[in-house]
Amino acid sequence: MTICAVSCLLLAGGSAQSAKEKSALAKRFAPVDLKADLRIMRQALEAGSPGLYRHTSKQAFDKAWMRAEGSLRQPLSASEFFRVAAPLIAGIKNGHTQLRLPAAEAQDLEETVPLLPLGVRVLGQRIFVVRDFSGEAASLVGSEIRAINGVTSPVLIERLLTAVSADGDVETSRRRIISGWGFIQRLHTILGFRSPFILSLRDSHSPRDFTKAVNGVPAALISKEWKELYPRDIESGNRRFFDFRSSDDGRIGIMTIPSWDDFADSDQKTSIQEFFHTAFSAIQERATSALIIDVRDNGGGEDSYGTLLASYLLDAPFEYFTDIWMKGLSFDFLRYSEPSYRVGTTNMLPKEITDLSERGTDGRYHLTKRPNWGAQQPSAPGFKGPVYVLINGNSFSASTEFAAFLWSRRRAEFVGEEASRYWRSNTSGPSPTLTLPATKLRLTVPLVEFDLAVTDGIPGAHGVQPDHEVTYTVEDLVAGTDKDMEVALRLARTEQSSTKRH
Repeated sequence: MTICAVSCLLLAGGSAQSAKEKSALAKRFAPVDLKADLRIMRQALEAGSPGLYRHTSKQAFDKAWMRAEGSLRQPLSASEFFRVAAPLIAGIKNGHTQLRLPAAEAQDLEETVPLLPLGVRVLGQRIFVVRDFSGEAASLVGSEIRAINGVTSPVLIERLLTAVSADGDVETSRRRIISGWGFIQRLHTILGFRSPFILSLRDSHSPRDFTKAVNGVPAALISKEWKELYPRDIESGNRRFFDFRSSDDGRIGIMTIPSWDDFADSDQKTSIQEFFHTAFSAIQERATSALIIDVRDNGGGEDSYGTLLASYLLDAPFEYFTDIWMKGLSFDFLRYSEPSYRVGTTNMLPKEITDLSERGTDGRYHLTKRPNWGAQQPSAPGFKGPVYVLINGNSFSASTEFAAFLWSRRRAEFVGEEASRYWRSNTSGPSPTLTLPATKLRLTVPLVEFDLAVTDGIPGAHGVQPDHEVTYTVEDLVAGTDKDMEVALRLARTEQSSTKRH
């Protein structure tokens, strides 16, 4: 049975959704309730988020929120309210501060809503089809999408970008976020597009556009086929694996770090500490002369593991952070969060967070008992040779901390594209998710500021810049060519100095 046939059956089954469930999804909320939820969001961010005004001034922030509140003059559904509030959260320019649909609507999006069955990549102001799951005989792979439902691609991209939560002014991450799943889901959540989708397309063999209607397919079916047919595609939801291997008769080491998790294997038998130690022991044994570290598509995790990896690359004591701090240990808004973020019926954060902190004379709570606070010691066996780090717009959070630290110390050269996190500071750590009382939208509020021990960096609100920028065409993406690795291997084979940057 084809994916289209199966999707028709699923959609037919979805029509059996209870009237109560449908009513809940279609419910509209009075302006007074919408404004109350909006104020709860604002108050929570003001109280808990240390980096709220890092990239957007309070004056600009106030104006945007006043305009949004003033626009709430008529009842809206949760989805409609989401379209009003998402640009406000995006305006904070912090990728860890996220607004999501209510749980019921998110489930509906995953199970029954027919979505555009195409995997796309946004390159600049253009949208290209990289994967086609429509089931049609004539594949659209390689085609450029010029418009959808009469809205041109540059306008589509601009409208989607206004609702993207990402750090600073980093464009690579934003275009990654609105590619793949981010694109086909946001067509529904941000733009409200419904199946069928009327596409204006152009292929490489013709100078003229052509029109095609594409029927939507439930996300579960798209995901299943994507994972099965293209297991290496990160956009499909597949994960990369921890790996260390040698190339060129052991002269080059290649380390892949897909996350900063506690374990390097799915069976949870090898800790990340063991993985690092084993890899650097092999580097020493094989007399490896150059090391490639791949943190592309690494969305983050435990930052102390980034500190640990850096300790194998330095030969003197160092500080990784200059400060790690919070605004408080108790917040009124925790009444709306998951129970795991509060002690009993109180609004106090749990002991595993509060026990790490000390109140300073500045009124802040500094997490002085974290393992990577203060002076850090080098680890053995260390590596002193050239290091090449692969980064891209999906290298986020702890990955960009690690990259920015090495960048500032001139300890590595970077290959790929600008990393996704602001290079100097990071607001993340414990991040309760609030469920707003009326609309049930969910707001994640990061509580901890991590200030890196870096002495210089990139002007403006940007991430780590590559020393060797690599760009891709749609042909490269369709073929699965790894141009970043090709460049890194070429550099490693020439053993080009990793401290050349001026």
